[in-house]
Amino acid sequence: MKARIAISGEECVEPLGGAQVFLLSRKYASAVTKGGALPLMPADVRLADEYGDLLDALILTEGPPIHRGRYGKYYTSFEEMMKLSITRDDFEFFLFHAFSKRGKPILGIGRGMDIINVALGGTLKEDKREENLVSVSVSAGTELGSFFSALPDVRGKAITTETLSPVLRPWAQGSGGEIEGFEQPGAQVFGILWHGEWEKLILDDLVPWFVSRVKGGDH
Repeated sequence: MKARIAISGEECVEPLGGAQVFLLSRKYASAVTKGGALPLMPADVRLADEYGDLLDALILTEGPPIHRGRYGKYYTSFEEMMKLSITRDDFEFFLFHAFSKRGKPILGIGRGMDIINVALGGTLKEDKREENLVSVSVSAGTELGSFFSALPDVRGKAITTETLSPVLRPWAQGSGGEIEGFEQPGAQVFGILWHGEWEKLILDDLVPWFVSRVKGGDH
């Protein structure tokens, strides 16, 4: 049986009826299919543990920032909170813990990387060097550092890792020490920041590599 991969959805408002919906990004579904697995989107936070039982791995995708309260910080204006999705925050943290406690593979991309770090005790910060070009180096002694021999230069991100969870280690770092990717030794948990310059390598290389490591079958 093909491996069944849970992909977190994008929360939005239906243009005609105004209902809140989760949408599965076609680019991630196609990347998972390319890797030989079956893409599925969890749709109800109350069933997080059931998804953890039934599905084989989890991909947490990019999206809006996590609420700062999740890592001990706060907002000073309502405008700063306009792009947040509290319900998506809740859903993805529950999904992460459901799959993590079962020892199942997890890949976090962009926002998904932030979810993993914060869920495991790390914190985030705003980086004002968003327009600066950053060169990235990889660590050969790590799983993803061994998979990617090199990564293209990127523009800095507005949200970056401030404190890395003690159970994680970097596999990719920017020239200023920015953590561009991490993994959890002894567990199949991986993270990578989302950059437009990396879209092709994430979708064409990383996601299929991740999927190829997942064992499917009856539970």
